[in-house]
Amino acid sequence: AITRSIKQSHTIIELSDGKSHLIQPKAQRTLQRLLSLLQRKNDSLVLDPRQLPLIDQMLSDFEAIEPSPVLDEYRKNLRAAQSAGSEDIAPSPHFKGKLRPYQNEGLNWLNKMTNLSFGVCLADEMGLGKTIQILALLDLRRQSDSASLIVMPRSLVGNWKAEIARFVPDMKVLDYSGPRRDADKDFFNSWDVVLTTYGVLLREDESLMNHAWQHVILDEAQAIKNSRSLTAQAAHRLSAQYRIALSGTPLENDSSELVSLFRFLNPAMLGPETEKALLDGSKDNEAFKKIINTLTCEMGDAQKKTYAEYLIFYKQKITEQIAREGFGKSKLLMIEALLRLRQICCHPRLVKADDKTTESAKLDILMEKLEEIQGSSDKVLIFSQFTSFLHLIEERLVEQSIVYEYLDGQTKDRTKRVKRFQDDPEIKVFLISLKAGGVGLNLTAARYAFIMDPWWNPAVEEQAMARAHRIGQDKQVIIYKVVVKDSIEEKILELQVQKNDLVREFMDGDESGVQEKNLLQRITPGDLELLMS
Repeated sequence: AITRSIKQSHTIIELSDGKSHLIQPKAQRTLQRLLSLLQRKNDSLVLDPRQLPLIDQMLSDFEAIEPSPVLDEYRKNLRAAQSAGSEDIAPSPHFKGKLRPYQNEGLNWLNKMTNLSFGVCLADEMGLGKTIQILALLDLRRQSDSASLIVMPRSLVGNWKAEIARFVPDMKVLDYSGPRRDADKDFFNSWDVVLTTYGVLLREDESLMNHAWQHVILDEAQAIKNSRSLTAQAAHRLSAQYRIALSGTPLENDSSELVSLFRFLNPAMLGPETEKALLDGSKDNEAFKKIINTLTCEMGDAQKKTYAEYLIFYKQKITEQIAREGFGKSKLLMIEALLRLRQICCHPRLVKADDKTTESAKLDILMEKLEEIQGSSDKVLIFSQFTSFLHLIEERLVEQSIVYEYLDGQTKDRTKRVKRFQDDPEIKVFLISLKAGGVGLNLTAARYAFIMDPWWNPAVEEQAMARAHRIGQDKQVIIYKVVVKDSIEEKILELQVQKNDLVREFMDGDESGVQEKNLLQRITPGDLELLMS
């Protein structure tokens, strides 16, 4: 009867002893929020202990209410954890690294907050040492019969293994990211740390979900930002004593991403009302909104080797031709060099068809992003200047059983393909030649767009983005420009920033060859040195 009265917003409530009480509006709202958190267990209504922080906040304005022993103990522990210098810890004596003062502060914060049963997000910027802080914590908490799981993009597995070997060489590490994993499933606790990827987490059977981990740590945790994706749902199901997220960009686009992060870190903490407010607020603000992110990736050893070989070859060849014929008569060779280096940034097989290298930083990071999106209703546009690169992406999509559509300059039935992408919920990806897809297409079913290779003329990229972000679009559109670190792509962007007049001259042509010639008409030996560095 009491719960019914509260739900129905009665201002006078009759208690079990027969007495009636007047409920003030503020107290009524608080009681209604508390009721929304109650879960029925047998014949009782109970609160999830993970919601203690939320309950503490809700009751903070009611000093007359005596806290329960559980809430009182929580408040005492929280005050102790927030006290500077209280029970500070340091890395173990055999830890091989030395923490900077802010890293040691981070280690203590991780230790105190997780000991309070909080899931936490370490959001230091890239390069500030999130990995070493985590390894120092795992080293201190090592137990002989309890393993910790670290989930990451596939491209980071090698880095984690190298950092563990460097800082805690005696730590037993299982690489659970390769194709042969079955033999290890029953022996997780024989290891200190198990490394796996979001892709394995998504495809794996129940072995990862059913294991009771000491820690579950998500690196690049923005991978689970879409709460509707299968990747996020798999992460939410993992069982652990301690939960930690690592991300330099925990909030990339809008507030709805916090919902998924909190569902992993502190399940039930936000409560249904707060979750709904975050999700609804994101929808209200996203109409006609376009967000552009630069997605930087780094070549692996094989791709770097091919890139370096071509760079050295063309630098020598251009130097020799300039010596023979002068700078002005060497510009066609420069065009060829710039094109080949850009193609290698996409995939070495674009310049050497018989190259057995399967490694492509852009392809790998694209597939990781598609894994993040998989399982949601969101659709994706993928643009490239090079149709040969689109065909390599096709191969990966087929391997992963991702249904897609394709369109380039040779496509005859454009309207039919566009309609299928727009209307068929099974078709999640549309591969499009940048030039062919730049005009005449309305693709408002897409929420994500990837520009796989930066076009010489940014206006062409804008046309491609407009395929999704246009009148009729009822979703926020998120665009990723994929750029290879330490490559010709970064140098071109740097040159464009430095020389606005050169860029304007450069953008006068419509065709790529015309644009490249426009660029090279104005380029100086110093510019060439920058591009080929």
